[in-house]
Amino acid sequence: MDTNELAQIVEAGFKALNGKMDEFGGRMDGLAGRMDARFDETNQRIDDVDAKVDILGNRVDILGNRVDILGNRVGALENRVGALENRVGSLEGRVDSLDTKVEHLAEAVHHNSIQLEGLRGEIRLVAEGVSIVSIKLDRHIADTAAHSPAH
Repeated sequence: MDTNELAQIVEAGFKALNGKMDEFGGRMDGLAGRMDARFDETNQRIDDVDAKVDILGNRVDILGNRVDILGNRVGALENRVGALENRVGSLEGRVDSLDTKVEHLAEAVHHNSIQLEGLRGEIRLVAEGVSIVSIKLDRHIADTAAHSPAH
């Protein structure tokens, strides 16, 4: 094999290699184009998701504000209920005090009632005594009138 043949073989090899490189480059260009399209599509999807996340974030902020408002209202109601409980407790104390006073009055009325019953018994005895004296006085007046000379 002479140098000329060898040069032709090497040149044919380089031409084949160059053709393969061009073919590979074309494939790479096609792949790069498809990859760029996918990257663009993926970036668009990320932008869409990012926008949706922003919208959801805003909604969560709005809901958070509403929860804060409800929390404040519940706190205000708890304060009002606490005030009512204090007032009820105060009223219960006053009612207990009145119950105690009524109990003492009931005991006093019962004691006075017993004393009145005792006095009624004594008055009955005095009335019976007065009645007996009245009957005796009437007899005495009648006896005296029957024995008196004016008759």
